[in-house]
Amino acid sequence: MPTSLSQLEVASPFGALDSDACTASEFVSAHVLRTMQNNARRLAYRGEYLIQQAWSADGSSNEEQDGGRMFDAPITWARVFGPVEVKRKRHLLTGTLQVRARITSGATVYLQVETSQHAVNSSSSINVLSMVGTGSWAWYTLNDVALGRHDTDHISLWARAAADQAWVTGTFGTPTSGTPTVVGPLDFQDIGATWTPNAINAVPGRLHVEFYNTDGIVLARRGVICTFVDVLAFTRRLSNATAAACNASGVTYRLVAGPGARLAAVVLREDDGG
Repeated sequence: MPTSLSQLEVASPFGALDSDACTASEFVSAHVLRTMQNNARRLAYRGEYLIQQAWSADGSSNEEQDGGRMFDAPITWARVFGPVEVKRKRHLLTGTLQVRARITSGATVYLQVETSQHAVNSSSSINVLSMVGTGSWAWYTLNDVALGRHDTDHISLWARAAADQAWVTGTFGTPTSGTPTVVGPLDFQDIGATWTPNAINAVPGRLHVEFYNTDGIVLARRGVICTFVDVLAFTRRLSNATAAACNASGVTYRLVAGPGARLAAVVLREDDGG
């Protein structure tokens, strides 16, 4: 029995009634009415699957495969799935997310669930799943995902890498940080650099530069490709004002490498109520 009149009673198992318990033109017992209500509430409180998406897991490396889902995790939020419109039970306000992924060993990738109740923001918010890569396929789970309060919802998944990924100097060249010689809207130069164009350009979208002012505040983040051994071009141009700020005295830069991530399955289910 419920502990108070304000608490709805929900059946633990769902059970059928004998057909003779509900006969036309006959009164039913309090027990029958209670069982019918409990069964109806159990169906109402049963969570539904909102997303059941699977991709090919064939292949032994973090490379694009036929039917697979591979992406380079950027250092700023980027949408990697959706939006998809799903039907909802609006009285069920939380869900559980499970992801099967293969991520570069030791790297951290954040996966954020966007719903009508939760907009994409910081990596510490409640709808963010932190996935630490093992280099092998692994399951990752996030509980208490905040869902919308409507009969339908639009759900997207956004990903970003932790901004402390290592730039491998033996692969991409040196330095990994320093003072830029000049910064323009399209690229920047460090006249003493010896970067490796072929290696850098082989992984577009995975490598980034961050510019910092003297207070350690990030002025700009951009993906990069290499046009000369001492010049890195931006994958998205800077505004003239931002380029001027990055040319100010005391500004430094840091190069980071985002990890590769590959998805095999994404499942999001409403949590049961009651």
